[in-house]
Amino acid sequence: MAQRSQADLTNYKRRATEELQEARRSGNVSLLLKVLAVVDDMERAISLVPEDAVAPGWLDGLRLVQRNLANVLDSEGVTRIEAHGQPFEPWEHEAVLYEETTDSPEGTVIRVIRTGYKLRDRILRPTQVAVARVPEPEADTQQEA
Repeated sequence: MAQRSQADLTNYKRRATEELQEARRSGNVSLLLKVLAVVDDMERAISLVPEDAVAPGWLDGLRLVQRNLANVLDSEGVTRIEAHGQPFEPWEHEAVLYEETTDSPEGTVIRVIRTGYKLRDRILRPTQVAVARVPEPEADTQQEA
């Protein structure tokens, strides 16, 4: 009876430790998703600033903040999902639209709409992409009279 109680206690401690670690990971995920929204906004803001519209120090300051955010994400194990030019992978990419093109093979990511991220081996946020599709041949709609 004592051995069974000891085994139950050991199993309980192991499960409690695993649940605590999972709760920490879940908490990090929700915080990281909020930080990614800030990273997206910062990237959009910097990409839309005309070079001659602001003092050089101001734009350098924004780039420094962007670099610091990237360092924070990197230190937590967050990496970008490289998608442009890659084959569409449904577990990493979210196809937002298909574009007909002859420049790329069908099923290739031709444009990234929103960058995706991984937290170590786990998908934190999928990349939203536009996927190439081969144009359908035009049907001969003119009928001879």
